[in-house]
Amino acid sequence: GALFVHYQPKDLEESEPFVKEWKGDRKPELSVSYGDTTPIKSRCCYFLRKDKVDSSISNDASLYYQEMCEPLETLRQQMTTLYRPLFAASDEWGHATEQQKADFMEATDKWIQTLTSAVESLKDGLELRRVSGDDVRALGLSGQGEEDVAQVENLLEGWCEKIDEFKKSFIINRPSKKPRLEGPKEEIEYWRVRAQKLSSITEVMKRKDCRYLVSVLSSFAKTTDQPKSETIQLIKRWNQIEMEAIETVNEAKDNLKYLSTLHRFIEPL
Repeated sequence: GALFVHYQPKDLEESEPFVKEWKGDRKPELSVSYGDTTPIKSRCCYFLRKDKVDSSISNDASLYYQEMCEPLETLRQQMTTLYRPLFAASDEWGHATEQQKADFMEATDKWIQTLTSAVESLKDGLELRRVSGDDVRALGLSGQGEEDVAQVENLLEGWCEKIDEFKKSFIINRPSKKPRLEGPKEEIEYWRVRAQKLSSITEVMKRKDCRYLVSVLSSFAKTTDQPKSETIQLIKRWNQIEMEAIETVNEAKDNLKYLSTLHRFIEPL
């Protein structure tokens, strides 16, 4: 089994005041998990024991240790630089035929390629400037004066512009006169990339600091006798962007799921 040791701030419960995250109250804590309950948000180390433990023997079994920060990239590096070369050089294939060995190595290479694509897509995803503690202190935390609201509007408008620029940087809608794709694999790849990039938009928009600033602005618009039309339009713009992103990412995922079911029939062709 594997044992993970974390040193990072504990996740806030949904009911906890969100602004606490920015006030510096969340200190890193040392915790241990089996890797399936605590998300890795900073550098982490894990211990792996491959053999069964005999409790009658002191210090039984081998224990492996490694430090990791980005799990996907770590796995990709391990497969590329460690496991694949070991598989290729190994003579211990039992009763497997040469063809079965070749098929296994081909499947391993495809998986490494998939991992590489996933890592690259994460690096190319949408990034919005996070709200810092200085931003929150500038907003006065509890105050909602005109200057505070104007600063929130500037942040939210900047986010909207950034999302629009990101959407223009790749193909959201196919051009009407697109070049003919080489085959079904390219069609699957098109929807895979599209789904990953669109998913990065929805994931960022679900961030707690984004939700918090939108709620601050919405609260101001509801409690003010005569809210500015610009404020209302900005909230509508944000909600519209989010709705369109959810619809398009669901479409991309549905198409990818459908096309993936055909992959095993396409592969022999």
